[in-house]
Amino acid sequence: MKRKRVSHILKKFLIKLIFIVPLSLTKRLKHTASILPARNKSLRMDFFQK
Repeated sequence: MKRKRVSHILKKFLIKLIFIVPLSLTKRLKHTASILPARNKSLRMDFFQK
């Protein structure tokens, strides 16, 4: 019974990780991207469209 509960918590944690990490990463990417000069904009667009 206890073991099942732990796995359930772990599963929840994993799902959170899977959803939150990419979000924060894209936020950070957008932030750094806004800092970068405009000439890198076209490169970045290429990168995101792939």
